[in-house]
Amino acid sequence: MRVMVLVKASKDSESGKMPDPQDISEMGSFNEELAKAGVLLEADGLFPSSNGKRVRFDGDQRKVINGPFPETKDLIAGYWIWRVDSMDEAVHWLKQAPFGEGAEVEIRPIAELEAMGVEISPEMRAQQERVWKLARKNKAAQSQNKFPVGWDEDRVKRVSSKLQLHCAQIEEEGKNRAAEDGKKSCWSWPLHWSGEDTPSK
Repeated sequence: MRVMVLVKASKDSESGKMPDPQDISEMGSFNEELAKAGVLLEADGLFPSSNGKRVRFDGDQRKVINGPFPETKDLIAGYWIWRVDSMDEAVHWLKQAPFGEGAEVEIRPIAELEAMGVEISPEMRAQQERVWKLARKNKAAQSQNKFPVGWDEDRVKRVSSKLQLHCAQIEEEGKNRAAEDGKKSCWSWPLHWSGEDTPSK
């Protein structure tokens, strides 16, 4: 089974404060253990909700709400996706994570259609296979710091321009690890972002 492990936001994460080097090192070692055990499938941190947007659906109406959002305890600062044999195994691993006092982390099973007893037609299965094949191509492009499959030349140019400005701002402010790792790391992150190309500053 797959589970999503949700790290709740805090005042520090919402302010954009980065963990200290010791915390980063300890979490890196924990992630390495997860990977070696075949548990880790994916992991990412999220920018503060001030960089986010919400879309509220009301009939035919679509209302866009800009962050930051209230109720920090209801926000997510990062996540893992793990493959485990049971929820008990997921809990076992999570108990070993190097979180400080007061941290709250949630484990939720991913709803696989087969496990839910949903009957899948041959057409639906073929569609699923097409979608995940394209998703794998996009992820492969991301790992090579390339833009996703399907982006036209104009969109690539538009995003490239935004990324140059965004990375320059990050480095100037010194509020992000890209300031230490350099532009290459900053450029490798945007393909994790969803929404309109890149988050606005």
